[in-house]
Amino acid sequence: MLELLREGRRHRPGGVWLILIRAGSVAAPLYVLWIGALAQIFGSWALDLGRLLHAELLMRFATWARAFTAYFHLDISIFIAIVFPIAFLTTTANPRRSRLAWTDVALAAASLAVALYYIVLNDRFLNWSRGFSQPTVGDVFVGFTLLALVIELCRRSVGWGLTSLVLVLLVFTVFGHWMPGALRHDNFGVPYFIEMMTIMENGVFGAPLEVAATYAFLFVLFGNFFEKSGGGQLFFDLASAVTGRMRGGAAKACVTASGLYGSISGSPTADVATTGPLTIPIMKRMGIPAARAGAIEATASSGGAMLPPVMGAVAFIMSDLTGIAYASIARASVLPALLYYLSIYLLVHNEAVRHNEAPLPPDQIVPLGRALANGWRHLLPIGALIALLVAGYTPVYVAAGATAAVIVLSWFHPPTAIGPRRFVECCT
Repeated sequence: MLELLREGRRHRPGGVWLILIRAGSVAAPLYVLWIGALAQIFGSWALDLGRLLHAELLMRFATWARAFTAYFHLDISIFIAIVFPIAFLTTTANPRRSRLAWTDVALAAASLAVALYYIVLNDRFLNWSRGFSQPTVGDVFVGFTLLALVIELCRRSVGWGLTSLVLVLLVFTVFGHWMPGALRHDNFGVPYFIEMMTIMENGVFGAPLEVAATYAFLFVLFGNFFEKSGGGQLFFDLASAVTGRMRGGAAKACVTASGLYGSISGSPTADVATTGPLTIPIMKRMGIPAARAGAIEATASSGGAMLPPVMGAVAFIMSDLTGIAYASIARASVLPALLYYLSIYLLVHNEAVRHNEAPLPPDQIVPLGRALANGWRHLLPIGALIALLVAGYTPVYVAAGATAAVIVLSWFHPPTAIGPRRFVECCT
């Protein structure tokens, strides 16, 4: 019974569902690139060319492309239409299930229908005026459905811990006028609650999802392309070269490799999935218990969310809400992030001394010169990313430019070159 309360299991359906998932997975980053950077670039080019050639069609396209990013609900609604169905089709309702169920398909269809509702009525929501515009019965029903879908996705992703807290706060917002004493607040009414949560920019269509649909999405995508092109192996080779000969070298190499990869992935989950299969088995072979090896990997990977140049989604949300440049937030986080990893390193060292852990075997240590000679090209995209950030470009342009650099540089090494098939693998 308790398993039903846990998060779902990730799986990959076959047949036509896999084709649809791959198509959506490729469409999502292309769309995010379009709304984040390409729409403005191509719109400006088309406008200049249209004026030069007196081509009305080109000028209309330019006007549409440059104004496209101003359609706030439209941007996020299209993102929801792509991502939510994929999430429901690839995450089971509970860990006991390992196959696609009809409920998953129904929820995927419902999320697509909800997104289409906001897309079709985009002009109405774009001109929405709080206090004057009134939500219809359809708005309330679709808005309630959207909230339910978001909560269910949250439960499938992280379990009932965080989801239950969200539910308590939502219920308190609606029914708090029945609470006694200091807990009581005015009665907002269900229509107003749905309006604030699913129409205005304070709820689902607010900064968190906007950031997820732009900055965070593209930087995680950059990390995937970087890993598929062989960059993850470079970080492990560098870590083993620097710390492998020390006492407890396996655990220290894990901390170093996880920190290096976390600094460009922005996703602790992706960090564990990439470096974990390399570091955890080595730590276990060196006599470190499985539970401690997993804890070291998870703790070291979690710090990647606050280690520049690519940080977690919270950093982009901070930048969006406060108006502070992302580069400034990244600079401010350098010292706390380094102190975090220093504390982990010292804890790992103390455990290594207490348990008399040995260094890595010589055959598993790659000389520093050879590691750099084999993987120096993987440092170029990171340099490009840092240079673009320092130059003041927006995070979307930075992520797009760094990803393009990874793809182009991979072509100079055929075994890890990113062609059409590997491009699809990176997106999925």
